[in-house]
Amino acid sequence: MTHLLACTDWQGSAERSLSFCQECRAAVDDDQEFAQFKCKRWMRGIVENKPPEWIDSFVNTTRVAAPWILDRIATVCENDTIGKPKLATTSDGKYTMSPTTAAYMVYMAMIDWLFGPLKEMRIAEIGAGYGGLCRLIMALCQPKSYVLYDLPDVLALQAKYLDALGCHNIEYRSEVGEEGSFDLIISTSAFTELTRPTMDVFGERIFAHCGSGFIAGCATRQAGDDVPTEPHEIEEWFAAILGPNRLHWGRDNSAFTTAFQAGEPNWVSHTGAFYWRPLSRVEK
Repeated sequence: MTHLLACTDWQGSAERSLSFCQECRAAVDDDQEFAQFKCKRWMRGIVENKPPEWIDSFVNTTRVAAPWILDRIATVCENDTIGKPKLATTSDGKYTMSPTTAAYMVYMAMIDWLFGPLKEMRIAEIGAGYGGLCRLIMALCQPKSYVLYDLPDVLALQAKYLDALGCHNIEYRSEVGEEGSFDLIISTSAFTELTRPTMDVFGERIFAHCGSGFIAGCATRQAGDDVPTEPHEIEEWFAAILGPNRLHWGRDNSAFTTAFQAGEPNWVSHTGAFYWRPLSRVEK
């Protein structure tokens, strides 16, 4: 039996989620709205919301952890050619981009550092905003396949955005069925915003069959919800799905924190990054 994703699968106000979906649909249906959707209040409140003063730390972190990404900065910045985002420039004047694109660049650096080359991987992402991280991975890493899970209207915006940037080998799913396995599951600032029953659906049908995963950005618990948000709660939830001692926190991995604290001392703890890798793989 499939689970159809709906606004009520996200914590908090269903009205807020519905409003976001309606705005996404408007940007899909109206090319003028699409041309400037990233500077709209509704998008800046949900996705395009990273402060400009963080851009130096984002670039510095990427330089330490995955410098090859900066060698292809022109490809990274193509993300900003659609949607009219607000841009920021590093203090040395060398890089200008949307701070949210810079944040996606750091997430990609983390993923590259943890899992190595993504080429030929089968990747899935839960809650993908307008598709910014997906576009970077598709353009720079050439995975075998990429699946996005999100609400139907949000998927429609992702499809329009990614298609406009030449990313075509992507599958868009608003239903969670008996999905089979992926090589890597990704979610940034989205998974722990789901309700507990919806998290359980993803856990049982996808995470349990996925050898590697990267989750960043832990939500704050909403009143009345039993979503795991504290570290020990997240560890218990994942232990039930993956087995004991599979989950690793970025801040507890000395090599990981050495790599990423170069850009911003609180970056790793700020994102709440955690991950798991195949049992056969030795931890860095």
